[in-house]
Amino acid sequence: MDSSALLAVGAFAACTGFFGWRQNRGGVVGGPISLPKILWLNLTLTVFFGLPFVLWRDAALSPGVRLLFGWLLLSFVGRAVIELYLIYVTITWKCVYGISHDLFTLAMAAALRLGLSPAAGDSKAMGFLAVYCAVLLIEAGMAKAFSLLADPKTGIYFASDDPRFKKVNAASWAASLCGYAALAALLFL
Repeated sequence: MDSSALLAVGAFAACTGFFGWRQNRGGVVGGPISLPKILWLNLTLTVFFGLPFVLWRDAALSPGVRLLFGWLLLSFVGRAVIELYLIYVTITWKCVYGISHDLFTLAMAAALRLGLSPAAGDSKAMGFLAVYCAVLLIEAGMAKAFSLLADPKTGIYFASDDPRFKKVNAASWAASLCGYAALAALLFL
């Protein structure tokens, strides 16, 4: 991964920071969002969109590895179109949709990885795939925990600083710190 990976990380951080700032100004579908959830959102967007795009476009990687990340990116682009429509237009998104997609994408990643013979230059990309899969599993678990505390029918899509989200926010802090540490190790070591 090269400077384009760092550019993607920075761009997603700026966009997510703005999103969090805007979300907490009130009157926006989804409700307020806590700092640990902003950090987790940024991590997931970077992992599911930014870095797969960079890896898909990286000519130094073997074609099979590039194709794997292209499929993973396409999976999340498709989800984004559907999810954003359901959240902001019909207000009918359910956490089970995201959980199902996370598990589908995990199965797809595993199936694509099985048929792959990575080259020596693909080691960082394969390390990132492990982080990607871990983030998918954690995201599915967090969505399940959130679904027990909030009802999307009310337009609440984010964990705020409300005390009922205390455990969700604590888990988000822990997962974000571990996720950012893993990404930093891949990008800088």
